[in-house]
Amino acid sequence: MSGKFALLEEKVEAVLAQLEELRRERTAIREENRDLGSELNRMRQSFEEFKLSQADQADVVKSKLMAVLDRIKEFETIGL
Repeated sequence: MSGKFALLEEKVEAVLAQLEELRRERTAIREENRDLGSELNRMRQSFEEFKLSQADQADVVKSKLMAVLDRIKEFETIGL
């Protein structure tokens, strides 16, 4: 009978060891997910800043183009 209890105890210890390993893996995955989430947020912020920068540059180019067109209209009005 004690052989059966010893075998049962071995199996219980093996299950407990597997559970502990799963707990460590889960903790590592959580940390990695947290790091990836932080990196994703930084990338989103950088992308938003890039979009704003591009929009600002487009506005500057548009403004200059409108100024050129206005000058062309002025020259056409005075006959140049």
